[in-house]
Parts: sequence; structure tokens; C-alpha cells
Amino acid sequence: MQTPAQGAPAIVLNDVVFRWHKHQPPVLQIPHLQIAQHQHLFLYGPSGAGKTSLLNILAGINLPDSGRVEVLGQELSSLSAAKRDQFRAHFLGIIFQQFNLIPYLSVLDNLLLKAQFSRQFSKASSSKEVLHQAQELLAQLDLSSLMQHKAQSLSVGQQQRVAVARALINKPPLIIADEPTSALDNDNRDNFMHLLLTSAQRHNSTIIFVSHDKTLQNHFSQALDIRTFNPAYAGGSRHDG
Repeated sequence: MQTPAQGAPAIVLNDVVFRWHKHQPPVLQIPHLQIAQHQHLFLYGPSGAGKTSLLNILAGINLPDSGRVEVLGQELSSLSAAKRDQFRAHFLGIIFQQFNLIPYLSVLDNLLLKAQFSRQFSKASSSKEVLHQAQELLAQLDLSSLMQHKAQSLSVGQQQRVAVARALINKPPLIIADEPTSALDNDNRDNFMHLLLTSAQRHNSTIIFVSHDKTLQNHFSQALDIRTFNPAYAGGSRHDG
């Protein structure tokens, strides 16, 4: 599994249909979507429009009922579940609403565990280098004093910042973020946006960022309403963000 050549799209979707249940109408019905490498995309739309379902498809957590999903040059349906997990660990940084931290591990160990499964861990000259990188990320997010605290002891906002640091630890070519600032106050939200965007620029990462907070739209080079490419949404209520 290799990252695509320079200039190739980061994401290509063709004729994608996805249903949560086979007897229900589709949540996603996307004829075509293409996102360039290094693009910073702000994705918005009303609740139920399919934003979270789309992110799950792009992360390989769910597969479409039909159609083709290429992420970083890899067609995801051709991979086994284990290979999709490996692909996600190597190449994606994911910040979902559910932080998915391991509660009994320390903040630092949550980051180091992610690094261990990423390609950056094998490329690092030593475990000391990985440790330094993790400590630096935590300092940038004002989490140094909590480094040895168990994740389950943190506030919601603190857990969110740890999830951000964990997503960035492997310097991923693609960052997927689902409402990542929802639990942050204004100061921490601004710190987060600065860290996310500067890190993405430093490592030439593509960002797909979903939020209901349209004040964040100005940070991004492109904004897109999911309703413009997902005609499955007809204004009704669905169990999806």
C-alpha cells in the first residue's frame, strides 16, 4: 500500500451508494466526488445529510453497497477488514466525535500506541524520537501536565485534544475530522485549528473537516455542502450527522 504519486487525487468516489439497512433508502448516493491532494476541505450540511456516513466510508470503517471508493490511490473494497485497519493506521489521522481513547492507558501511551502501528514508527531512528514527537504534540495542545494521567480521568475537552494529538502522531497524508472542536472552548479551539492546519501544511496532508460551526469555514481553502453531491438527502430525518 503506497501513497499516490504527486498530482493524483487524494479521494475519488464514483457511483457510491450506502445504506445502513438494506430495506431503507440510501444515506449516500454519490455519482462522483474528487478531492485533490493537499486540499483543506470544510464539509458542511444539515443533520442527517450523510456527513458522518461519508467519513466512515472514506476511513474504510464501512464499505458502500455499490460503487468505487479510492483513498490515496487505494480502492478500499479490494482490501480485507484487516488490511483496511492497517491502511487506516498507516495513512490516516482520524478525529471522530467518539474519541476512542483507551481509558486505562495514560495520555502519552495512547499516542505511543498509535505510533507503534503507523509507518512513522518503523521509519523513526529510535523510540526516543517517537517519544519526543509525542511530547512535543502534547505541549502544543497544552497537555504536558496531563501526560501520565489516564485517559478516563480527563474532561471531555481534554480527551478531544488527546484525540487530536493521536491523529497527528503518524504525520498522516490524510486527516479526517468529524466535529473535532465541538467540546473545546474558544481558546482551545483556536489552538487546535492552528496546530491542525500548520501540521497539515508541514506534512502536505489533505484535510476533510466536518463541522456545524461555520465560523471555522474561513480557515479552509474550499467549503462544500454535502447536499450538492449527495442527492440521497431529501431534507428528511436520518440517523447520521
